[in-house]
Amino acid sequence: MAIIARLASFWFLRRIAIVRGRQPADLPVGLDRPVMTDSIRVDAQVGLDTEWCGGWTSPCRSLEWAAARGRVVSVACGRHELKKPLRLTRGQRLVGDAVCETIVSGGALVAGEWADGTWRGTLHPQVARTDFLMVTADDSQTRRARTPTRMLADYDRENGTWIEWNETDDAIFETLELRPGMQACVFEHWTAPRYRITKLEGRRAYVDPRIANNPSKPRGRFFFDGIDAESPSTLQDETPTWSVDASGVLVVVSNDPLETVVAHQLRELLVVDEDDVAVRGVRFEHADVETECLDTPPLYCNNQAASFLKTAAIRLENASGVSFVDVEVRHVGGYALWIGSNTSDVEVTRLHATDLGAGGVRVGVSNHGTHNMWEASSDVRIVGCALADGGAWYPEGVGLLIQQASRVVAVDNDIERFRYSGISIGWTWNWEPTPPSHHLVANNAVSDVGMNTLSDLGGIYTLGDLTGTVVANNTVARVSSFEYSDNHGIYLDQATSHARFEYNLVRRVQCDGVFVHWGLNNTFDNNVFADLNARRESDCTTYGAFRSGMRPEPCNVSANDTLECVEFRFTRNIIYVNFTNYDEPIVYGETSYNGSTFDNNVYYNIANLSLLFAPANEPYDVWQANFSHDLHSIVADPRFVDPGNCDFRLSADSPARDLGIDSLVRTPRGC
Repeated sequence: MAIIARLASFWFLRRIAIVRGRQPADLPVGLDRPVMTDSIRVDAQVGLDTEWCGGWTSPCRSLEWAAARGRVVSVACGRHELKKPLRLTRGQRLVGDAVCETIVSGGALVAGEWADGTWRGTLHPQVARTDFLMVTADDSQTRRARTPTRMLADYDRENGTWIEWNETDDAIFETLELRPGMQACVFEHWTAPRYRITKLEGRRAYVDPRIANNPSKPRGRFFFDGIDAESPSTLQDETPTWSVDASGVLVVVSNDPLETVVAHQLRELLVVDEDDVAVRGVRFEHADVETECLDTPPLYCNNQAASFLKTAAIRLENASGVSFVDVEVRHVGGYALWIGSNTSDVEVTRLHATDLGAGGVRVGVSNHGTHNMWEASSDVRIVGCALADGGAWYPEGVGLLIQQASRVVAVDNDIERFRYSGISIGWTWNWEPTPPSHHLVANNAVSDVGMNTLSDLGGIYTLGDLTGTVVANNTVARVSSFEYSDNHGIYLDQATSHARFEYNLVRRVQCDGVFVHWGLNNTFDNNVFADLNARRESDCTTYGAFRSGMRPEPCNVSANDTLECVEFRFTRNIIYVNFTNYDEPIVYGETSYNGSTFDNNVYYNIANLSLLFAPANEPYDVWQANFSHDLHSIVADPRFVDPGNCDFRLSADSPARDLGIDSLVRTPRGC
């Protein structure tokens, strides 16, 4: 009888808890564990989190509650605000409404009023976390108030402890005050590291720790982030901008009235670390910026491709059999999706990611060496996705970043408007062994990358041993950089080896179409390189349609020889340029390219100037006679159908056909 009475007591407590929409804290272990049902409905507008919720007429209210109880979580239209990252477990499905938008938000709505160009809203008690770094206003990301982005700077060359503004106008510094959380963003070559500012003194801003990346070669550009939005020092030509004043009021300076303001709270929205999970038809938005790099050694945020980030809006780890279909990610502070360590068999179809703090999709891990191969991602398919508008916080973010991974298929994706490279493949800068690659990167449109912001970048960028990797039928268009090593349509950086590049179209690149830094056994076949060297200015340090950076020498790869050697085959390609300067070479480099092969190519300069070749701007006949290159190639108009309108198919009477060059089969996207 005592046992029956005790169970009845627990039953009564549970009923009370259900009516109140919560679990009693004093239930014994085991009795409070939710039982998984086949399907459960969530509606943040009318739902109620109770023990019996989940039907269409009695939906649950919160995603967290429902995800702990249903194998298939069906989410209604509207906005669903998360209080902590959502975690899906083995076998779960998260499905959005098929008729209208299902939005999962990691931000908090802030009520306020707009008057005379300024919106104001008191944060407490509306917002749990007040040290957020991103705000979305009326469905558009706003900028945290900052100084102009291209102020010219000098560095403390000896210790790297300060940045000094070297322009003559002091108006910006006259009203500038040090505020909590204020940062300096210093543009280097291929990164834009961030530092905490510890002191302002005249024209100088002191940072801790020292500026890391080669202060003997400063980029000459920086900005201060986190200043007062109403200060005259603020960059006012890009509104809305925001800041939080000393009394805890969010201030948004805007030319237009604002209705909906969201303060980003969570850095991650969805984490998957178990197998057999699927997400369909859901929009994720309002993830905040990760800045733990400022608080952990080395106390600054800096690495290629923003690879220092440990989070993403959606992150997978130790998972297999995961799919995302018709998912949207926007207004987030890092990468949209990270397919992380020990993750395999992942399908990403029609992901739409835009307004990103760093990059679009990240695959794999940063670890090096064979002892870490088990951590690499494998068997990942990224198909039909649209990745756009990256680098809002970390400009070094990449549209599609493939690090240590195997068998990644990326096809039919549109990648545009990133401030660093569009697609990056590989993550090893020497001959060190890597996980087997065998990637297929095909039919992608990469456009408007670099955006005159960073440098030493490519529309498609590669690294390390890429055995079995094929890069084919891609379009790369409109690549630009700030300066330094400039920009390249296809960029084979250090140790890129054993990869094939075929049927790609590269056009409208500020500098060269292809740059091979160093590597072995790479093949370029049946590609078109057009409208190159579009910059033609003194700060473009690389010229030519094709360029290599290092001398060809024998390499002892088995001994991990550090010798920077080059070996490749460049055959059946078309280089179609309009070089109007007499000193612009078609093939550039301080090398005769011994050990590499050029043949069966078509070269044509619309300006009808003589073609020049490496190693010393040699005429075409010297290039052939002295180095035995291009013995069967021709100098002729390839007769494209309509190159002015991006139709680079070969006409029926094209002389390129006689060399075995195949026509591009269609007018490419992103041209």
